[in-house]
Amino acid sequence: MVLDTVLTVRLRSYGFFHSGRERLRVRVVKRCWEFIPGSTLYGAIGAALIWLDGLDPAEPVPLQGDGGYQRLLRAVAAGQIRFTPLLPDTGDGASAIHTAEEYCRRAFMLQSALYGDPLPEKLKQRMQSRLHELRGLMQTTPHAPLNRYTLQVHESDLYATAVHRQRQDYTGFIFTGAPHLPDLLRPALRYLPLLPFGGKGKFACVEAEIEGQPGNLGAFQADLEKYLAGLGSGGQIEARLLTPLALQGGDDSVLIEKAEEMHFARLRRYRAWRQGHYYVPGKKQGEGEFIPVGLDRQSGGPGGTESSPVLGVPEGSRFRFPANDNTRGQLARVFIEGDGNPGWTYLGWGQVVMA
Repeated sequence: MVLDTVLTVRLRSYGFFHSGRERLRVRVVKRCWEFIPGSTLYGAIGAALIWLDGLDPAEPVPLQGDGGYQRLLRAVAAGQIRFTPLLPDTGDGASAIHTAEEYCRRAFMLQSALYGDPLPEKLKQRMQSRLHELRGLMQTTPHAPLNRYTLQVHESDLYATAVHRQRQDYTGFIFTGAPHLPDLLRPALRYLPLLPFGGKGKFACVEAEIEGQPGNLGAFQADLEKYLAGLGSGGQIEARLLTPLALQGGDDSVLIEKAEEMHFARLRRYRAWRQGHYYVPGKKQGEGEFIPVGLDRQSGGPGGTESSPVLGVPEGSRFRFPANDNTRGQLARVFIEGDGNPGWTYLGWGQVVMA
């Protein structure tokens, strides 16, 4: 990927935001992601750009033209943009995320607070006291499927849905590699309160903005490598997947190829709800193509569908690496670019955090 700029994105939701996960029930609780996926932000920005500049539905792959959506697609095809997941804040001023180090620590704390994953020893003493407040970031609401004809509740299908609480702030990063992209993204983010944010019938009202000025990605990566150098005092660095690592078509994976130890139960298949245009990379740079998903070319109306299932290493999987200069550089790049199939990484999949 060709990236040189980091943008810090801050978002606030005003409803009970539900970021879809998969159609699986965990006992009687159907859980969603504990963050806002990068794919959700990408889709919302794409929709905002279409509303602002328009889109010709007769064009099969709208890469030509000067509209904002076309410019976004060209940036995706050139590997000039990546959306990380947005992590929730705890509500106090000290909880804001500005660096990769703060992002990694928040991700580890969320997984520990919500799912009971063990904290690394380096974080356990410092962060144990804050886990209680993070447990309040999610809440459960009952769901009762209703027969539309008899208005009868199907008692056998009762379950609870774990959703985000309302009036919640989130922070994450957008990594870019073209000078015009920050100016393209700002008006799209300002337009988000006028659009439904979410997917597959689970929508909330949000507002978002780029916080501060664009940062230099080289300095951002240098600070991240400095943080990783401090973690290596015990001889190893632990990396963990925040989002699944998509394996498809024999793509190389830094985590799987370079790790000394790997801990995950099994591989799984994942689907994502998609609408619009999604990039499928080719074997060489620039040989990929965009697949229009859920767009009715006859009427030009919107739609959506689930992607084909893709094999992936599940979220929460742990990897251990030797603490040396080469490893620190590789892990820093994987944090920025993601790991796994590049057709999924630009949407925030394969997001790695280290502690």
